[in-house]
Amino acid sequence: MQSFYMIGIQVFLILGIIGIIVSGLLLETWTSEPGKRVNVHAETIPYAAVRSKIALYAGLSGLGSLILATFIYLLHR
Repeated sequence: MQSFYMIGIQVFLILGIIGIIVSGLLLETWTSEPGKRVNVHAETIPYAAVRSKIALYAGLSGLGSLILATFIYLLHR
């Protein structure tokens, strides 16, 4: 049976990784240069602003979750 600490670490690691991936997808981090150029010219300014804001919040929450998982690991160790 897993301890409470291990379950907490796993949950925060999964949430952190998901947040970083969502942020990267919304910011088009893994898109090629021609693909980025096409997307920039095709989207409206309000849409880009909303997309950037969601990416910022997802990235910060993902980073916070990874930091929290690290602290739980270090305290339990």
